[in-house]
Amino acid sequence: MSSLAQNIVEQEPLAKKVWLTDDMINLELVDGRVIAVPLAFYPSLADASKESRGDFRLFSGGSAIHFNKLDVDLSVQALVLGKKEIPGLMGKIKKLESSGDLPLK
Repeated sequence: MSSLAQNIVEQEPLAKKVWLTDDMINLELVDGRVIAVPLAFYPSLADASKESRGDFRLFSGGSAIHFNKLDVDLSVQALVLGKKEIPGLMGKIKKLESSGDLPLK
């Protein structure tokens, strides 16, 4: 007996459409899946105003979402995998960036 799992080709998930509700981030992927992820997974977005959350764009061929007014990026892969934001991390990174103390690669 063969297993379908052996014949699966992994591809990076790419979004073709994104929309937000009061409590969810919704994605339509190019492969036809529709994914809904709770905004509560991403405190930087959940705590932001509806207007700020609503100003976003897909980039990198649909592999990421940039929230313009918040200057926050989310990878589509992280959303699909259910990875959560570490509370407070974005604020710490922004402080380091503005102070010039963030080490460069």
